[in-house]
Order: sequence, then structure tokens, then C-alpha cells
Amino acid sequence: RLLTELADLAQRTDPDSAVFLYFSGHGGQIVTGPHAGEYLLPVDTVADTDARLAATALSGDEFTAALRALPARKVLVALDCCHASGVGTVKTTGLAFKSGFPSTYYDALMAGRGRAILASSRSDELSWVLPGAAHSLFTQELLAGLRGGAFSDDGFIRLFDLFEYLQPRVTAAQPQQHPVFKAEVEENFPLALYLGGQKGLIARDEGGFRY
Repeated sequence: RLLTELADLAQRTDPDSAVFLYFSGHGGQIVTGPHAGEYLLPVDTVADTDARLAATALSGDEFTAALRALPARKVLVALDCCHASGVGTVKTTGLAFKSGFPSTYYDALMAGRGRAILASSRSDELSWVLPGAAHSLFTQELLAGLRGGAFSDDGFIRLFDLFEYLQPRVTAAQPQQHPVFKAEVEENFPLALYLGGQKGLIARDEGGFRY
């Protein structure tokens, strides 16, 4: 279903489109053997053996190919993977699965003009869910930024501004988590209008913005 939707997205977009893809769940690598590679694990992944994990998860090769098929030149992929603090880690009967992604995986995903990757943590870190929170720490700050925390002077919420907003907040709340941003882009392209364009910037004063 994920691959079908991604293929449909490629048909519905063009070079002027902006695409935002978000994944929350487990992710990692099978580091040795015939199924070696990176995988995103949807909720219905069967992970009792490496072979069944490879057959039911979304492989890095499949996801990379789906991204490269997108004609859009403004693409942001947000990956909130490897949750900790009460969320169990994936265990297979094999010994080859390792949580997290190497930096080379992000490099492959962002290949192509206008591609950006926003990952919740470094390859050797966990992504945390704070006690009592409805979302992970990364997703909590991502949503806060998109809801208006990361807006710029022109009333847009832009790519670089979103990362500059969420990164220090995530790390301040959990010093062992450092979001990662990689991009091959030519502009700080907009992701959203502040409040959906309902309000525009009028002036700035010492107390902040006025609308």
C-alpha cells in the first residue's frame, strides 16, 4: 500500500510541486546476510526473522526509488524512527538487525535536485518519547514549528527555519538526541503558510510580531 501511494504521488505531482513525506516508527539495518540493507518498519511488519522482516518492511532501495520517481523539485522527508522511553525495540530471531540508519542512507534519499531529509536523531542515538506525551519529542516540536513556531518575516514556514526551530528544542529537552538535517536544495523553500494564510505579518515590535 505504501509503494502504491508513493507511485500515485509521483503521477499527481510535477516539477513545481512541493512534497512532504513523514514516517514515524521503527527503522534500522540488517547488517549482514542476504537481506542486508536499510528498512522502514510499518506497523504490520513481521520481524520474527530477517527474511520476513525484509519481505514485509519498506526497504531503503524501494523508498529511494520511489523518491527518485517524484518529479517535484521541493521534497522534504521527515523520519521519526527508533523511539525509546517505553517503546520496545525490534527483535528478530537473527543477530543482524541494528536500529538506526547510517549517514549514507540519508545521502541516498536526498539524491536529486531539491531533496531534503530531516531525521529525528543521529545514527547512534534513540528518539525519545517524554513521559505522558502524545507524540515523540521530535514530532512534538515538528508540529509546533509547522503550526507557527517556525514562521519567517514573510509569513511562510520555510525549510531551514523549521530545522532551526526544532533542533535546539529537541536537544534541550533530551541532550542525548540530536536531529539531523541533510539537503541538496537551491532555496529555503516554503512548507506552509502561517496559520494557513489566515493571518499575514503586519509589523514587528520589541515584544514580538503583531498581526
